[in-house]
Amino acid sequence: MLTLKGQELVYNTTLMLVKSIDLSSNFLEGEIPEEIGSLILLGTLNLWRNQLTGKFPSEVGNMHGLETLDLSNNRLSGQIPETLASLTFLAHLNLASNNLVGRIPSGNQLQTFTDLSIYMGNLSLCGVPLPRKCPEDDTFTATNAKPSNEDGSDKSWFYVSMVLGFVVGFWGVFGTLLVKKSWRTGISDSIPEESLLKLSSQLENLDLSYNHFRGHIPQSLSSLTFLSHLNLSYNNLVGRIPLGSQLQTLSDSSIYMDNPSLCGVPLPKCLGDDTFTATNAKHSNEDGNDNGALWFYVSMILGFIIGFWGVCGTLLLKKS
Repeated sequence: MLTLKGQELVYNTTLMLVKSIDLSSNFLEGEIPEEIGSLILLGTLNLWRNQLTGKFPSEVGNMHGLETLDLSNNRLSGQIPETLASLTFLAHLNLASNNLVGRIPSGNQLQTFTDLSIYMGNLSLCGVPLPRKCPEDDTFTATNAKPSNEDGSDKSWFYVSMVLGFVVGFWGVFGTLLVKKSWRTGISDSIPEESLLKLSSQLENLDLSYNHFRGHIPQSLSSLTFLSHLNLSYNNLVGRIPLGSQLQTLSDSSIYMDNPSLCGVPLPKCLGDDTFTATNAKHSNEDGNDNGALWFYVSMILGFIIGFWGVCGTLLLKKS
């Protein structure tokens, strides 16, 4: 029954066919009737800005075709009913400025509403998407965490020991590599002259930088007549740079950078005996590499043993 301009109108069968109700900005009082759930074809319900009180009727969950629901700016109290999560077509929701309390129901459709303003003014609401956790969340977590910790104590010890063992073993090897610069690269021999001879005479680019090549630059390098880009920097090369019409065109001294025992064009002139310098540099580098290799294997073995027993030793001590 609806009273309109002093006339009482009764709708019996046609009311269920209503698709939209907008009674916003009135002075409606009282509770939302439970019978509203019978409006199964209703698509829009707007009761914004009234003075409605009482609980949020759970029967709203029966209105499966509802797309828009606005109950904001009223005085509704109690919890949001779980049945609201069953409204799969709900696209617009506003429950702001009420006295609703408790956890916001979870549901596939409700999780799409990430705008916090639709729950604004309900100071006792909690749960996603609001930043306030519900008090029972902490209790639930603590209650379930206790038996979980008891059951998983062995797993915790296993993972902790595994991580510690890995870290110690890893840094036992690679930490030493970081300390000793000469171990960071793998090529540490002289530039093979035989290989250069086999290279095509049409080679245009050759980059052997950032290695540990030692000894003289082979004279055969000057036979690469098409060579236009060369980089031998950051090695341990010694002696005179070979002469050749093509090599003399590479006037950028940076291509020989960090080879302190190199000399000749485009670097400063050679002052001493090239053979003597090269021989002593060779022996010095060989001795350093032998010591480096020894320390490398020692640190690798120690790192493996510590890392291995960090895991297995703990498992053996903790028999359970």
